[in-house]
Amino acid sequence: MNEIKHTRGPWKLRERSIIGPLSVTVGHASECWVGGLEGSYSIGASEAKANARLMAAAPDMAEILEIIAADADAGEILMTSGVRMALDAALIKAGRKEAPARAKPCKTCGGTRVVDDGEITGSGGVEFENGPIKCVKDCPDCQKREA
Repeated sequence: MNEIKHTRGPWKLRERSIIGPLSVTVGHASECWVGGLEGSYSIGASEAKANARLMAAAPDMAEILEIIAADADAGEILMTSGVRMALDAALIKAGRKEAPARAKPCKTCGGTRVVDDGEITGSGGVEFENGPIKCVKDCPDCQKREA
């Protein structure tokens, strides 16, 4: 897994501190005030408290997700592909896992997976009412990649 870049814990919720009515203490040195300021962007006390709890729990949640992912990688537990995708997305969002490199789109079809295969202009000498019909076929280069 990636190196942890956030401030190491423990992260704790403090309801009354020097800097405000609600804060999250990080480690032994820093404190972060949680809550809204007076005016149009303020949030209520219950929402501020819920945000502070979530912030305080986030490092623990990221750590347990890393443990679960490692167990799955080792074959010790099984999970559906959807659950694994959500787990990986959360770790990427938290900066605890590298995002996968994107595959380059096919040069032949530009990523559409189909290529031009000519057109049909009519049937039995009678032209189609709305003009010729464009035909497409599966991109041969995309098919080679998948084989």
